[in-house]
Amino acid sequence: MPSRITQLAFGFQALPFLYTGVYYSVLWQWTSVDFPFAVMDGVDTGTVYTISILSLSLGIFYAIAAIQNNTPLMVATIPTRVLAANLFRQSGGAWRAVARVEAAMGLLTVLGVYFAWGPQRRSEGLMWLLAGAAAYFAWAAR
Repeated sequence: MPSRITQLAFGFQALPFLYTGVYYSVLWQWTSVDFPFAVMDGVDTGTVYTISILSLSLGIFYAIAAIQNNTPLMVATIPTRVLAANLFRQSGGAWRAVARVEAAMGLLTVLGVYFAWGPQRRSEGLMWLLAGAAAYFAWAAR
């Protein structure tokens, strides 16, 4: 059962990336460049398309990691989630909402890793690291 919980936690993270990638690179390229979200307001088209392709790539990455139940790969994403949440939070404005999403997904990753590693793999040091990451994500989401 924990394996299934972990796969769902990891797979859920692919959805926002896939949605953003498809929405901006496929759907919006055929219409006027008037982006409906405040975060993208005033950003040039090339930048938006670059972000959308990167989002699509990350969505595929997370989906594959979920299908493979690749816990070590998901552990490797925790530091980048911390960095992304921090950078978006510092940017302020509408980017704070993006920071909250990054923090929530980081917390979901931490929980997924916790459930993926059974009691025999949960060392005290790792638990402190995961607890620290969870606390940071909770702080960044406020």
